[in-house]
Order: sequence, then structure tokens, then C-alpha cells
Amino acid sequence: MEQERTIQQPRKSGDSLVASASRQQLIELLDECLNDARMLAIKHRMNTEENQVRLAVALLRERRRELFSSQK
Repeated sequence: MEQERTIQQPRKSGDSLVASASRQQLIELLDECLNDARMLAIKHRMNTEENQVRLAVALLRERRRELFSSQK
């Protein structure tokens, strides 16, 4: 039997805990934007996957800009 292999990206020497924390923040932010986009699409009767993705991308861009500009 062959064991399943998990694919992991190699950690670069320049990676730091700060980068990992920022990555985690972005993942959490993306999840929040996707959920908000779903709710907005349903509320406004625009509930298609395409509309949800477009809304989520717009929300993510704006919120990411706000998040990282406030951290400087």
C-alpha cells in the first residue's frame, strides 16, 4: 500500500512569523468576505456564483486596503 502524500509548499528562508500572521489574516478576511457576499447576493436577489465571487473580490480588495493601511 502506498501512503498518501501531503503536498506542502517549501518554506522559504525569508518567511517569518509576521508573514504567516498576515497570510492567516488574509485567509480569515477572505472567508468573511465570501460569507458577506453570499448574504448580500441572496438579500438582493442576485444569487449566482458569479455574482457572489465578484462581490467577494470587491469586498476583499477594499477590506484588505483598509486592514493593511491601518497597520502601518
